[in-house]
Amino acid sequence: MLDEALALVKRLLAAGANPNQATTQATGGPAGDVRINPAQAGSTPLHIAASSGSVALVELLAAKGGNPNQLRNDGHTPFSVSILAGDVNVVKAMVAAGADAKARWSPRDKIPDPVEAITLARENQTALHLAAIEGKPELLTYLASLGVPLDAKNSMDETPLDLADKQERYRDAIQRQGADGDQEKLKKIVRKTTGTDCLRTLASARP
Repeated sequence: MLDEALALVKRLLAAGANPNQATTQATGGPAGDVRINPAQAGSTPLHIAASSGSVALVELLAAKGGNPNQLRNDGHTPFSVSILAGDVNVVKAMVAAGADAKARWSPRDKIPDPVEAITLARENQTALHLAAIEGKPELLTYLASLGVPLDAKNSMDETPLDLADKQERYRDAIQRQGADGDQEKLKKIVRKTTGTDCLRTLASARP
């Protein structure tokens, strides 16, 4: 199916399709269903490719002038979408296409709080803040290698480490809530700290 999609995109680009043409409203995302996985208004083909997992598709669009730094209505660029998708190879393809690794974003995405029953959007986020939400070590390490600062703070005075810690605590709380007081289940729940461990290691390695 991917080969068919790539062939179709190639034909459209050859016919003069604009790789930076933005949508005017939400449309089908990589899953093909607006209700399940919508691409927000203002999305370009590269925004959609960013979460497709296809390096070939990103490279194809970029070769025809696709802009990895083009903002859509919700404050995301194709590059920031690829970071949230967590595929380091796609992120690397975005960087190779000219993505600004040291940019800042103010997306409308709301991030859950580990203590209060609220979700809040953050502004002035770095690439490491976005990557810290899921905390994948390979992606965090790669972004740090590009010179993205580990100690930068967002609009809520959080460093990437602060944000990673909050999300790990949130996921731990959700698991414990799901155990519904079952002591045997609770004993088996161990907080995953891959993101915070990685960020601490990266910080300790900096001069």
